[in-house]
Amino acid sequence: MFPLITRKMRVREKCAALASILAVLVVSWGVEASEGGRTKSVVVDTPFEITVKANPTTGFEWVADYDKEFLSLKSKTYLRDASKPKDWVGVGGHATLVFVPLKTGRTRLRLLYKRPWEPYASQEATYWVTIRPR
Repeated sequence: MFPLITRKMRVREKCAALASILAVLVVSWGVEASEGGRTKSVVVDTPFEITVKANPTTGFEWVADYDKEFLSLKSKTYLRDASKPKDWVGVGGHATLVFVPLKTGRTRLRLLYKRPWEPYASQEATYWVTIRPR
């Protein structure tokens, strides 16, 4: 989860690695408790969603890493925290990713919370998805 910092790394790479480590230590984003752990049991062709805390104003976004033979990403949306005043800047919210299971079996779905220009993720959520027939 944490990047390895070596002497051979350039200063920019070291800074990016340290920023990733600090983001994990300082920011407590993660998978919602309502997701019921890290396993999902779903039915072929029946969309399912995963909701995670997010704050795109920081440059971070959730990137999905999955086997495209088993799953298809149908949509990814973000909703700002409605309980905060609309004129506040930098307010977090929730990202919802909707997947469609394509065939039966078991597959891994990883969600990486990262900035597009950085090589490391500050957060990672791994799900094991069991896809059942209709």
